[in-house]
Amino acid sequence: MSRVKNENRPRPEEAERLLYTTAQIQRLVQGARLQMRMMILLGLNCGFGPKDLQDLTWEHFQGEHVTLSRSKTGVRQTFLLWPQTKNTLDELRTARVKLVARLAKRGRPRSDGGHVFMTKYWRPWCKDAISLGFRQLCVKVGVPCYGFYRLRHCASTAMASVAMPHVQPKFMRHTQVQQQVTYTHLADAEVDEAIQKARVKLLGDATEAGQKNPEQEDAA
Repeated sequence: MSRVKNENRPRPEEAERLLYTTAQIQRLVQGARLQMRMMILLGLNCGFGPKDLQDLTWEHFQGEHVTLSRSKTGVRQTFLLWPQTKNTLDELRTARVKLVARLAKRGRPRSDGGHVFMTKYWRPWCKDAISLGFRQLCVKVGVPCYGFYRLRHCASTAMASVAMPHVQPKFMRHTQVQQQVTYTHLADAEVDEAIQKARVKLLGDATEAGQKNPEQEDAA
């Protein structure tokens, strides 16, 4: 029998994508220099990838929020910054202003052109340079490197465990809900915990496994 046209072909199971643990993330943040620390925090706080960081300018920030369109999908979203992210942003902005003023006094005027992340050669960080800098940081602090982009997966997975399903696509700036499957990696234990919570919600807090509820006993 011939195969039905347009039927989805079975795909082999993909290898499990490892995520950075909380301890590893802490080591990365603590061991990173100012700009890379800001990049990591934005990767986790807002799900930003290297291209987002390359596109980021000071104008995208307003108070405790940052608004950015994802170049891949064109979806625009505003994100609330964590206190750690906002404090690091303020630290980076202050350091930049002082550096520009110091260089101007030495007769070496420089401008970041509005870009948040600049190399020592006063060029905007490109996405490849961001990935390389992150890889070097991983080696420095002794953390296995799964790539900077994996921070976006970490952010998506964390969001899946704390938010309603319709919130996550907005956070990730996706156009299709199916994309969440690629970016979200929940352990079986978390699924088990969710199943238990659903049992309580459906059967009641006092109902234990194998125990009849009052309605079942009346029916008997």
